[in-house]
Amino acid sequence: MLTSLTSNLTLNHSHDHARSIFHNLPQTSNMSILPRESLLEYPNLCTVNSQPGFFMSGLQSLATFEPGQLITHLTGLTKSPEKTWSSVQCGVEDHIELNSVFVFMNHSCAPTAIIDLGSPNRSEWHIRALQKINPGDELTFFYPSTEWDSPQPFDCRCQAQNCIGYYRGSKYLSRQEVENRGYISPWVLHLMHERDASGLEQILRVGV
Repeated sequence: MLTSLTSNLTLNHSHDHARSIFHNLPQTSNMSILPRESLLEYPNLCTVNSQPGFFMSGLQSLATFEPGQLITHLTGLTKSPEKTWSSVQCGVEDHIELNSVFVFMNHSCAPTAIIDLGSPNRSEWHIRALQKINPGDELTFFYPSTEWDSPQPFDCRCQAQNCIGYYRGSKYLSRQEVENRGYISPWVLHLMHERDASGLEQILRVGV
């Protein structure tokens, strides 16, 4: 499993990370997601496994990836004016819309991939494999690795042995619980550092 290698320098600059990156990044309208036919597709990499019902579809790999291998760099991103069910957090207060079929990546407590938006250079933002992925395997990531406080909590049904049960965001998990899934974003690490220094972790975890 990959490990997080976030330095103190990254921690100290996480507030400014996405702010400077967004200088030339277009902003989406109040609509949180583009129509399905307008989403950027990656026909050599993955396909949407469409299922009836809300939030029942997923993203299926069409290729083989080794652990740590780049799946793709992310393009076509736009800044989201607010966090939504489809946005991905990329800074302490910043969120983006993927505008691609990767919006269909489901959450899993045993993820097959990670979304890495940790670089100050957004051209380096990418998705990479966390474990061996074969054609037909579902592409998933651990939502708390990027999301601090979810606007849309849900009961997790991934059935992983280490399932968190109820997803609300990394704000309600320990640092180890997130890192054990292979990756933790620098802004999540920063916010956890602030939370833990204030002694709020145990209070937030009451009732989990």
